[in-house]
Amino acid sequence: MHGEFREALRNNALVVLALPLLGGILLARALRRRPTVTVAAQGFRPIWIVILLVVIVVFGVLRNVPRQPYSWLAPPAGAAGK
Repeated sequence: MHGEFREALRNNALVVLALPLLGGILLARALRRRPTVTVAAQGFRPIWIVILLVVIVVFGVLRNVPRQPYSWLAPPAGAAGK
């Protein structure tokens, strides 16, 4: 983001909004006091992976719809070259 929060939000709102959520989830998991278990046993439940994939696909489709209100999800014209 390089301190350009507004520009980052315009270029990819999903990533910018998901970063604090992901950070909070990872912090909560790290601070949770549990007996030592293997990494494989601490994995995410499959439903959360499915939900994440659905959100990513829906966002990708909606940001390419050329009508309001969905067009505000698309990055500004010429943003790919920056």
